[in-house]
Amino acid sequence: STAGRLAGDARYLDFVKRWVTGFLGAPRLRDAAGPLDGALEPSGRPNVFDVGFENVAAGGARAWDDAAKGGVLSFAHVGSLNLLQAAVEDACARGVAGDVAECGVFRGGTAALAAAALEAFDASGSRRVFAVDSFAGIPEATGDAHTGSWPARSYAAPEADVALHFYQVGAGERLRVVKGPFAASLPAAAEPARVAVLRVDADTFEGTRDALEHLYDRVAPGGLVIVDDYHLGGCRRAVREFREARGVAAPLLPAPIDYVLTCPRLPAHKRALLAEDVLLQSRRILQPRMFVAQNVYWRKP
Repeated sequence: STAGRLAGDARYLDFVKRWVTGFLGAPRLRDAAGPLDGALEPSGRPNVFDVGFENVAAGGARAWDDAAKGGVLSFAHVGSLNLLQAAVEDACARGVAGDVAECGVFRGGTAALAAAALEAFDASGSRRVFAVDSFAGIPEATGDAHTGSWPARSYAAPEADVALHFYQVGAGERLRVVKGPFAASLPAAAEPARVAVLRVDADTFEGTRDALEHLYDRVAPGGLVIVDDYHLGGCRRAVREFREARGVAAPLLPAPIDYVLTCPRLPAHKRALLAEDVLLQSRRILQPRMFVAQNVYWRKP
């Protein structure tokens, strides 16, 4: 039945989100001294299971390399993943022309979710997901005070990881890769010719600017543009300058998610407490700088 199929799609996509966030690996909160007491448990609130974030004292950019975490494929909050799923469903339901493009794919977790959502909602079977990345990590950020201090090659991951994860969600044929720095690879790429959903996850001012400059004109009318890392100053400046220069008047909306972090510079023990508060609702620490949108989006007129 249609109701049964829809329920099956929802369960499938819920499972994919639990997989890419590392929830299925049952990680443990750690501080500098070692594991805290007790394994992580979901908070009981709907769709709160993104336990990978701030879960390793070494820092998020290297957390996926910790085998004990069970393989975190995305550091997007689950609310941001819900937004991406909803954007893909919206494009399919409204008949917005084009593919999905993600600029900055890391290990391909969010891109694989987009492909899984296409499997659920794209009746034509023709839409593809374009994974745009250098696979060499975030380049040096000359215009970005925050990301400029990050270790070289943060978030570098093998291209083969992305292909594997598409295959694992049953959507390997939907993957297309545009490899290289955005400013060099995108102007030379004939595809995607039309984009229904554009997701930019570049962290830096330059990366966010280049992705918008080279792909926004390919976004179809009615398509959605999602920008991750709006909580970072360089990314936020790139979005504001781009919208102002292009005269984009469409409302810039925050992702409707449970919580948003602004990457505060906290000592290790407070990072652990903050993660406990967010994930376990322990309320042991208050972080007033949390409430800045990490994901924002707008619909192209």
